[in-house]
Amino acid sequence: MIRAISGDFNFVQKVKREIFDGFVHSIFSNIINIKCSRDGELYSLATIKTDNAPNTIILGNSCFEEIDIKADDYVFSSGCYLRIGDKTAISLGKTVEWVGAGAGISSDPDLLAGNLAIARDYLGKHGIAGGMKEASCAPVFAREMSRMLRRASTSLLEQLACGNLSQALEHSAGLIGLGIGLTPSGDDFLVGLLAVISTEENALPVLKEFCKGVRERAESATNAISYMAIKKASEGRVRESIAHLLFCLRTGPEESLSSATQDVLAIGSTSGTDIACGILRGLELILEIGGQGHGTQSRH
Repeated sequence: MIRAISGDFNFVQKVKREIFDGFVHSIFSNIINIKCSRDGELYSLATIKTDNAPNTIILGNSCFEEIDIKADDYVFSSGCYLRIGDKTAISLGKTVEWVGAGAGISSDPDLLAGNLAIARDYLGKHGIAGGMKEASCAPVFAREMSRMLRRASTSLLEQLACGNLSQALEHSAGLIGLGIGLTPSGDDFLVGLLAVISTEENALPVLKEFCKGVRERAESATNAISYMAIKKASEGRVRESIAHLLFCLRTGPEESLSSATQDVLAIGSTSGTDIACGILRGLELILEIGGQGHGTQSRH
């Protein structure tokens, strides 16, 4: 028996209402991914080393090595328990239910600009190179990959600033799946960018359409794990550390920025840095569009 400490409200409620069943999709040191048979989405069981996130339940375990769980094991809900075959049961009776970010937040331009400068400086000093951030001593292939990522992301943001939806989506397609690792750097950058747009209270319609378009393109263009992060970010649902960084950047105070940025940088290998790059560039875009007024129209 394993006790769940906290979990995404929707996931916990599915289990408690006995409307969840699926199979183990993939297993990692801190995450077990489960594909739900009912909605086709990925849901995760995570160790205490992981923060709250959409479709995720945090367990009291520090690792999964002692549990004999394999891919394709059947997973189903029964009362207040999530059972993995006859191997183990996860108790959700006393689980703290995590709701995530609330309504969208509108940024104060002056405060945001100052906070972005602080976060950019921190990212420059502490971000992990190898994705959006180039490693100067990396092999030629890695440097070329970083160059491609930066070129595609810059072109994408330029088109969004002009309100050119079709061209922006074309450049986003060049980012989806680009990079190495479980979640490619291009996908991680888009997660950060989509998190900004989807939670910006006064985002222009063209930006909201962009979120939908990226989500649709990503479904068949990257792996299932990366796609779920993109899908949730496009809906304004991101892991707790990302939501906290967005809140700190938009509202301050300055003292909270370093720790909030570091929490995001700690995600994965280069994933956190790539996500943070997407967040900062997205908020810079919001400032730029705000400075141009709200007359920009979508050009399909």
